[in-house]
Amino acid sequence: MNESPKYSAAILAGGKSSRLGRPKALSQFRGKALIQWVIDVLRPHCDDLIIIGSDPGLKALGYPLFADSYQNTGPLAGIREALLHCQNEQCFVMACDMPFLSGRLIDLLKIHPEADALVPRHDKHIEPLAARYSRKAVPVIESQILAGEFKLQKAIEKMNYHYLQLEDYEELPGHLFVNLNTLREWKKWQ
Repeated sequence: MNESPKYSAAILAGGKSSRLGRPKALSQFRGKALIQWVIDVLRPHCDDLIIIGSDPGLKALGYPLFADSYQNTGPLAGIREALLHCQNEQCFVMACDMPFLSGRLIDLLKIHPEADALVPRHDKHIEPLAARYSRKAVPVIESQILAGEFKLQKAIEKMNYHYLQLEDYEELPGHLFVNLNTLREWKKWQ
């Protein structure tokens, strides 16, 4: 009997929040820290959860905290850190500013276990910061960083990847991937 795969989860909270004008991971949104919304969705689906970021306040959440080894490389460095520090081969990687993620999405990210990256796609847009990655993706990510190529989509296209076509799953809400980057977005969804 095959044992079902185990999953880790990592939340990327190392962005500069320059458009919002303040650190957002710990900012209150609908009664709790923005990052807590993501933790609450991920926790039932993973064996371990880590946070990638440098804000010392994130330690109060009670999860292991790791800073990016590479600076000014965008989310690539964060995904690399997540894959290096997670306990399992497969890791859900989510941005901290997506409070409307759902458990159903996480369940769907468990298909295609052979893929090094399983990335949601809708309306011709991909969501690489709400995806599942394998540790096998680390060499590709590192080579992209060392080459000075920080575009996440280009890195994904060099991996063994699959896109999860969200149009095939009508039960998923249209606002699933809303991320709160600006004060206007924050007020709209508050």
